[in-house]
Amino acid sequence: MSAGGTRHAALAATLEAKPLEGWCVVNLVASIVSLLVSVGALVAAIWSTFRSRDSSMKANSLRVTTEVFQKVGSAEFREHLARIMRGPEEVPSQNGGIEALAPEYRDSVYSVCYFFDYLGVLLAFGLIERDLVIGSLGTHIVRTWSLLEPHIVAEREHRSQAYPADAPAGFLRYFESLVALVRRSGGRSAGEVITRRLGLPELGAPAARRGRRLSPRRRGSSRTVVRAK
Repeated sequence: MSAGGTRHAALAATLEAKPLEGWCVVNLVASIVSLLVSVGALVAAIWSTFRSRDSSMKANSLRVTTEVFQKVGSAEFREHLARIMRGPEEVPSQNGGIEALAPEYRDSVYSVCYFFDYLGVLLAFGLIERDLVIGSLGTHIVRTWSLLEPHIVAEREHRSQAYPADAPAGFLRYFESLVALVRRSGGRSAGEVITRRLGLPELGAPAARRGRRLSPRRRGSSRTVVRAK
């Protein structure tokens, strides 16, 4: 083949290859776009799932919180709590534990202690806010534990002796965790620490407010003004 023929053949091959390369580029771009769309759809689905779960958890938390405060505000619970706050009526006994207490006092002990244990479960599994429990119920939690701790210890001893060796003998562990959490969060000042962190407004000292109310400028003067004639 002559030199001119060779050049024409090479040129023709080059022209035939260019459309093929163009189609390869187009296919590559289309594949990349398709991949990006798929990744975007996956991210959107994951975000939607997490958002739905977060909304569901908030709804459940609100429902649980409402139930907790309804329980605390009920006349029955307040009566049980008042009976406990009047002080233990019997000496703790390892022979029978809490079951050995007088029926009325025993029912109050079970009702209040199991309620606080239930609160501890909710808190441990993230179904209620930590600051909400400590800030609003920390005082009742610690006072109840302090009064009933000898009975709780006696019940644990009783269970360790009376229950089968392979049966869990734990009693009010979540209630105990609540008490430990309140103490680690400031103890007596735990509620104050939380309200300060939340930035809740305060009225100030009562004496200061009373002084402002009794100020002559506030209550007016009773002196009679005599005008010069």
